[in-house]
Amino acid sequence: MSSAVDRDFRNRISSDFYNRALREEYSEFLKSVGREEDARRALHFPVKPLRPVSLKTSDIGAYNKKQLLPGFDSLVVEISPLFNQAQIPEDIKTKYINPRIGKNYEIEASGVTISNDCLLSSNGGFVFENIHFAADNRLSREAYVKGIAYAPGMEWHYDLANLPAPTPGKFYIAQHHPMLNYYHFLIEQAPNLCLWKMQGDIKDYTIFLIENGFRKLFEQVLNLLDIDEKSYEFKKGSLFCFESCSRPQYSSNNSKQNKINFITAKTIAFAEFLRVESNDQERVKIYISRADANGKRGVVNDEEVCSLLEKRGYQIVKLDGMQLSEQVNLFSKASVVIGAHGAGLTNTMFCKPGTHVIELTNDFTCSRLEIFWDIASVFKLNFSAVVSESLHKDFSASFKVDIRRLEETLDLVEEGIK
Repeated sequence: MSSAVDRDFRNRISSDFYNRALREEYSEFLKSVGREEDARRALHFPVKPLRPVSLKTSDIGAYNKKQLLPGFDSLVVEISPLFNQAQIPEDIKTKYINPRIGKNYEIEASGVTISNDCLLSSNGGFVFENIHFAADNRLSREAYVKGIAYAPGMEWHYDLANLPAPTPGKFYIAQHHPMLNYYHFLIEQAPNLCLWKMQGDIKDYTIFLIENGFRKLFEQVLNLLDIDEKSYEFKKGSLFCFESCSRPQYSSNNSKQNKINFITAKTIAFAEFLRVESNDQERVKIYISRADANGKRGVVNDEEVCSLLEKRGYQIVKLDGMQLSEQVNLFSKASVVIGAHGAGLTNTMFCKPGTHVIELTNDFTCSRLEIFWDIASVFKLNFSAVVSESLHKDFSASFKVDIRRLEETLDLVEEGIK
């Protein structure tokens, strides 16, 4: 019953958005069913915005049509079969692999938008535009504004009374994703700097970067891209406001099944810009050891795996503490890369076409197989998966590599690179 009443209120408000009496009535209803926070938020909307924000989070496609400057065009990639397809357990192939093989997936274009009056959160998770309202247009000093988020279906509220003063000047917002781990850093964040470097029309915009634990990585990318320190600045804070800004076009991640998630055209441009040329004599076979992973997605029998691979001429590498330039150089020279599902496999984006990538995984984490399989398909790598039995039903749990299956895959791969 309460859900039906809630739905009716929402429908009425959608057609009469600025009716204060209706909002007060809705707020009282929410209080009566114990939803105190929602009741407070139901009231905290501008009665009459100075400049209405008409787009909702579900309209991310329309939002991106505000693009003013060209970037990198979209393209289509066909998902390739696994190199060791015949060795994959039938139930895994049926559920996770066969439905994707041979299908064309779109990689979204990457452009730049320009706007005024921009509000940025402390983790780069969202950008609100046109957020200034006259004082008499607020219901109270606790007024909240609902704005555009980095992806469909995500929304936040902020106290307008505590907005910082707008920073004068022109800024390029290089961060726009709250899931800032190594994978998202290389696939989404770092390519934004490449987009700035290659987009001549925004060179007068200072690159704005949020001070956080990834500063050293950002500095390494800035150095690799040869971006002068006068062109960027790091700042700490919980909320940032700008008079004028430009930003990379957002991708509609997970919104459509026929799109590659997270990887966009700027990702490809970034990888190709950094990839190091090497000759056949320099090629190496590497195994990414997660011995220092503190039990997170580690390999229980890592010593056994290392012993087997060393006998076959593989280098055992630990990426922790290695400079980004060293990792780019290492993966650019690789002929075979082996590693358990984890951040280190993101570096395969720097591998040359034709490189073999073998992901060590288990039957529980196979639902995430597409993450590095997509990288392989986009960059024309040969992708294999050694699927072992899971020890725990947990994505972060360690597992024991099936040595027999690994050896079978190694034989197949090494035959393929002769």
